[in-house]
Amino acid sequence: YLKQDVAIPVTGYVAAAISKTADKVGAWIPTAGTLHGILSTKARITHSPRRDERDIMLGNGSKVNPVVKRAEGLVLSGNATLQRAEGPLDALHVALLTITLNARLRDAIASLQYAPNNPRIRAQVTDRCMSVLQSVQSADGLEWFEVVCDVDNNPLELRAKKTMQIDILLKHIDAAESILLNIALNPSATESTLA
Repeated sequence: YLKQDVAIPVTGYVAAAISKTADKVGAWIPTAGTLHGILSTKARITHSPRRDERDIMLGNGSKVNPVVKRAEGLVLSGNATLQRAEGPLDALHVALLTITLNARLRDAIASLQYAPNNPRIRAQVTDRCMSVLQSVQSADGLEWFEVVCDVDNNPLELRAKKTMQIDILLKHIDAAESILLNIALNPSATESTLA
């Protein structure tokens, strides 16, 4: 109403893109690039970082996900969390995977609280956890997983404390944040020499 340009942060649009990706394909799919990182806005940005600037924003301990202008619109060009240490949780989609799995697994086993801590109930706990993890795996969220809820991790001493333990080991799927394309011309060869 003042007919003036107003600068606003893109954080709301980024949150909307993350939510849309989570709803459509899963929270464990990266919200970045032109596949899932296009921001739903007609807004403009004052500066679209070049490749070398994006490398600085995401390298050497920096964790700033750049927004760049592309033909498709404004695109989130990073998948980093604020976790500075190198590791799985420095990727946003992996952090969201763990949050989502925690909630889904707790919901799946909630009705078994106060059930007897015996082999039959531990098998039910394992089956329910396996079902949740298999659904995420089939949606490209996990490479593999293992669920243990048996007498080995529920010894008599733990059961005497009225506690059941479930151990879950899993391997997330990493994002292809870089794609290396190699093209070679070999005019003298008659067939491929690529291994």
